[in-house]
This record gives sequence, structure tokens and C-alpha cells, in this order.
Amino acid sequence: HLYLQGNHKSVFNRKAVKVYQDRIILCECIIDAVSLIQLGINNVWSNYGAQTFTDEMLDILKEHRIKEIVTAFDNDDAGRKGACKLKEKLIENGFAVRSIFPTNGKDWNEELIKGITKKQIEELIEMSEVFKKEESKEKFELIKIPAGYKFKFEKDETYEVLNFRDDFAGPLKIILKSESYQKFHCDDFNLYAYRSRENFIKQSEYLTGIPADKGTEQISVIIKKLEEIRNKKLSGAKQEEKETELTEEETKIGMSFLENPDLFDELKNDLDAIGCVGEDKAKVLLYLVATSRLRVNPIPVYVLGRSSGGKSWLAKSVLKLIPDDEKFIITKISDEVIYYMENGLMNKVVMVGEFDGAEKIEYLLRELVSDGKVSKLVTLKDPETGLPKPFYMVSHGPISLISTSTKPENMNPENLNRCILIHIDETPEQTERILKYQRFIESKQGYFAKLKAKEIIKKHHIAQRLLKDVIVFNTFGDELDFPTLMLLARRAHFNFLQVIDMAAFQLQKQHKIKEMSAGGRTVKYIETDLRDYGIAYNLMMEEIMESTLDEMPVNAKDLHKIMIKMVRQISEKEGKEANTIYLDRRDVMNYCGWTSKQIKTYVRILIDYGYLEVVAGKVSGQRHKYRVLNVTGRIQGLLKKIPTPEEMKKRLLKEGKLN
Repeated sequence: HLYLQGNHKSVFNRKAVKVYQDRIILCECIIDAVSLIQLGINNVWSNYGAQTFTDEMLDILKEHRIKEIVTAFDNDDAGRKGACKLKEKLIENGFAVRSIFPTNGKDWNEELIKGITKKQIEELIEMSEVFKKEESKEKFELIKIPAGYKFKFEKDETYEVLNFRDDFAGPLKIILKSESYQKFHCDDFNLYAYRSRENFIKQSEYLTGIPADKGTEQISVIIKKLEEIRNKKLSGAKQEEKETELTEEETKIGMSFLENPDLFDELKNDLDAIGCVGEDKAKVLLYLVATSRLRVNPIPVYVLGRSSGGKSWLAKSVLKLIPDDEKFIITKISDEVIYYMENGLMNKVVMVGEFDGAEKIEYLLRELVSDGKVSKLVTLKDPETGLPKPFYMVSHGPISLISTSTKPENMNPENLNRCILIHIDETPEQTERILKYQRFIESKQGYFAKLKAKEIIKKHHIAQRLLKDVIVFNTFGDELDFPTLMLLARRAHFNFLQVIDMAAFQLQKQHKIKEMSAGGRTVKYIETDLRDYGIAYNLMMEEIMESTLDEMPVNAKDLHKIMIKMVRQISEKEGKEANTIYLDRRDVMNYCGWTSKQIKTYVRILIDYGYLEVVAGKVSGQRHKYRVLNVTGRIQGLLKKIPTPEEMKKRLLKEGKLN
């Protein structure tokens, strides 16, 4: 190849800097660059010979803030001298630099011909020494003031940052006050806005005497520090991330719970004691869902019910038993914040209720459950240059997700199909339990109950920290039958298996820890047993499994049961045949206490599913009358295919899998 005399313009493979900000490999010539590309190394540029590195190339590398340059010149005197000279120039301009040379040939094309591999070149790069310019650490003191932060630099140069929001991921809109020797300048602007920032620096120089070049460096320090403060706030990170160390006494308290053969009975009693009365199956299942955050495949769940029924109360009561740094209860959040969380949500339980924008949040959180991460490629202004730059943002999971809703019929089917559905108990009996507890907690005995609740919560926080992410293998293979008629059975079956595994996971201290070799390492695991199956069966059967497999909302089915009860009572009282008794919406509302809107909504659904028949009111102006059809549920019949714990025991004995 031959480079012509004169100015050298353009850059080979210029687009690489837009994709590979971490590292660019700079070869001596285009043929060597193409040789590396042929090996699958695409972050490659080409110089114009050993001695010709242009100002245009330097400007582009600066503009895209490339972190590291690898010079890959020829293994001869010209190549080594050129690499050494260029290294000094690049280091002076703030780049980290490595230098590599061919080991079996003069240049990289010759290495390609001789059979060098991509892996060998990558190893050569990683083994090379990194050269950097020694950073001049600018001394400053950060002082927390009531209205924000004060940055105190040398020579009596200070900056006060006011109106800074450390809980908002977006523009750094602040009030900034620069001061030097009692002269000051103050302005309200976005630190990310290049022109506004430059204008502030110029005005500050004029009014305070702080030189513009020094002001630029100082504000860059301020931006980085504010970003650090904000990122720690948003990710829930602490100033000192230390693993919680438990004392011997604390460990004893936690293990007493985890080793209790009647662990789940103790759990129900503990939840009763802290105010989560009734809802025995739902609250235990929610506890397992929250604990599943510690596993690779956590369980998402929806808590459904009518308005003011206690959905959030139930979920928040259970979450009291989860350590504070292991959970997020979201009442309002921007969906963009999720992308800034990085590892802040990893292995956490997240509860989100109904609010504007919750649908977007739920989608992102659902992806954290199923895929383990969410990512986004955006264009933002570079805080130093003011020019657009691509940024890759990623937030990692997995998480355990708890959502609440009053209108399952209006929810995204993608959400419903992926989650276990828990319907709260809306019976008068449950209402009486709640009212009775409310009266109790305001009494003298209730005061002592609150003190005991603190001890219970502490016990569970300790127990949660003692659980380890051990692998669970499900031992119920061909012995477990499941309905196959409906497509929803695929998800319901997986949910059922998850709960069996979670029962074993919660009881891990009562299982034998086994070991096996896999992938060159020793893996610890436990296996599910019949007790785990029985716990999952009792939690999932009836309401939960029926709700998962049945497309009709549970509230509609509850209303149908109420109307059947009304018909039977009227039939007995008046001596009429049940099929001759007609009801209207007002009759039902007066009988059960539901709102007119709720009854109207679910009556329409019952008509669509064939549970009610309109027999009057078809003419305009007449009130609708309905005949209640005593439809037997087909779902209950399908669920009989799932073996009971007793049937499972017989099958395991028959197959010789149980002693």
C-alpha cells in the first residue's frame, strides 16, 4: 500500500468510536486493520503510517471520550518508535494507552496468514501494561448545608449547589453560586446544558475572578460528585456497603424459626400477631413470593380485589417481615428511573400499586423478573463537551414483583399470564376479623402486642438473611398430572412447580444439603419432598389455581354465588321454583352491599359468560331482570386431575421413590 503526500483526511472505520467507547485499537496501516477485522475484532482504526497520526483523529477520539487506545504497530524499528511517540501524545491528551506488537511476524497481516486467533490477540492486549497520565487530584471539601451542598476549593473559591434533587434521574437543574474573596455570581440552570454552563463560567470569571479554564475543571468536579450522590440515592446504595453480620444470639433466633418443623404454622401466627389477620393462604404465599427474590427465578404475583378491600394492607403487612434494604414499596415513580438503578434492584422484592404510569413501570419490572435486566440506548449531552453522545443504560434483576389491582379485567393479559393471582378475602367474616383487630390494637393489650410485633419482625429479618441461594431440584416428574385442555395450564403448571420449590427453599435448613460436580465446580442443592408438595398443594388449590386457569374474574364469580344464595333464600321463603325467581341490580345491591358500579360491571360479565339470563327490561325504559343460572364450574372438575398429597404419596410408593 502507498499513502500519497499531502494532508491526510478521513478516518478508516470511523463509526467504531460510536460503538466502542471503552477501547479503540489503532493499527499502522489499513491492511493490518482489515486483518484484525477479519478475525472478528471490530473496534479498529488505521493510522497513516508509523509517524502520521492526524489532528482530526485526535479530535474525534476526544469528542467521543474514548477511554483507552491500543497501538498495534509493526514489529520493527519504525513501528516501535512511532508507537512510543504516539503513546506520549495520547497520554498527554488524557487517554489510557497500551502497546502491542506482532510476535510471529512483522505486521498483523502476516500474523493473520500464520493463523493467529482473536483470543490470542485479546490475551496479548490484556497482558500489556496500561499507561496513564497521573491525575492531578484537585483538593476540595464537600460540606452539607441546609439548602444543599458547598464545594470548597483552594484559594477561597467556593460553589454552593442549591435546589439539587438527588432522587430524580434527569437534567441537573440547580441553583449554582460561585464565590471568591466575597465576590459572587449566581444563576439557575441545567448543568448538562453546554451553552448555559459556558455562559455561567464566563460570567463567574468576570464577577469573581475565577479563571474560565479553572472554573470549567471545578464545575466538572461538581457534576461528577452530584452524579455520584444521586446514583447512590437512586440505587439505594449505602455509603458503606457491608454485609450485615449477625451475632451468635441473633443467629440462634433466626435458626429457631428456620428449623421449626411447624415453620409455616409459626409464620401464620406471627403474621396474625403483627396485624395480618385472616387470609391464611394468601399471606403465606406472599411471604414465599417475597423470599423468592433470593433465587434466580423469582415469582411475580398480582393481589386483586375491590377498592378499599385491603390489597395493599395485606401485601405491606407481609413485607414488614422482609428487611428494609431488601424491598422497594413504590407509590410513585418515573419509568426512566428504572434504567438508572443498575444493580440497585437486584434480588429485591418490589411492590407497585395502581397509579398513573404504573403500566409502564410494571412492564419494566416484569422484564426484570423474566429476563433479569432491562436496557436502553439513548443519546444524551456529554457534560464536558455539550455534544450528543450515545449512552447504554442497564438495570439488573432478578426481582420478586408484587402488584395490586382493582380491575383485573382491564389489565394487560401479558401481566396476568405471567403472575400468580391472589384474590383477597372480601367476605363479611374477614371484615369482622379486621374490625376486631382494629379495636384490639387500640387497647392496653394492643400496646404490648405492638412491642411483641417488633420482636417478631426482627426474628424474620434475621431468618431472611440466613437463607442461602441453594439450588432446588423438583423430584415430582411423571407422578404429577396437570390439566392440559387450556393454554393457561402451561403458566399455571410452572407457577405450581415454583411454589413447590419455594416451600423447599424456605425449609432449606430442614433438608439435607447435597453436592454434585457440574461445569468443573461443586454445586450444592436440595431436593423437594412430599412435605413440600403438600404445602404447595394446600396453598395453590381451590381459589388461586382456579383463578389462574379461569378467564372469568373472581369478583364476577363471587357475585354469581351471592345471587344463587339470594335465589335459594327467596325460594325457601316464598315457596317458588328457583328458575321462576328474577332479580334486578337494585335487589342485589341492597342484599350484598356492593356498589352500583361494581354490580353493573360484573353483571355484564356474568351475562357474557352465560351465568345470567336477561328475562325482562329488554324494552327501553324497563328495569332489567335476570334469571340466575346454576352453572357448575368446569374448572373444579379439571383441577381433580392434580393429585392430592395422599394420591402423590401412593404414586411415589408405587414407583419405589418413597421409603
